[in-house]
Amino acid sequence: MVVGMTGTRLDYQWCEMSWNLEDNDLINRFDESVGGKLYKIYPIYEKAI
Repeated sequence: MVVGMTGTRLDYQWCEMSWNLEDNDLINRFDESVGGKLYKIYPIYEKAI
């Protein structure tokens, strides 16, 4: 992963990647692939008005 290798090379300790919705599988899998830890889930609700 480019982000992971670049962050390691630059000695970054953490990166803030927030407000990912629970149904955004592509972003959630990416976050985990670079060592991210899930600590909050923002559910999606739908209601007809």
